[in-house]
Amino acid sequence: MQTLKIVVDNQKPTPIETEAGGTADKMVCMLTYLKSLEQAAEQVHGDNEDWRYGRYLFHTAMIAAIKKEAVQEH
Repeated sequence: MQTLKIVVDNQKPTPIETEAGGTADKMVCMLTYLKSLEQAAEQVHGDNEDWRYGRYLFHTAMIAAIKKEAVQEH
C-alpha cells in the first residue's frame, strides 16, 4: 500500500479571493464541490478500500488546511 505524505509549504500562499463566509461555509462549499467530482469516480472505485481511504485522507487534509488558514487570519 502506498503512503501519502503531507508536505508543509513554508511560503505564504497567494490568497484566493472568495465570496464565501467563514470557515464553516468554505468547508461546506469545498465538500459539495468534491462530492460532485467524486460521483463518477465512486461508480468506478467505490468498492476499492484504498480509494475510499485516500478520499478520507484528502478531505481531512483539506479541512485541516482551511481551519489553519482561519486561525492564521484571526
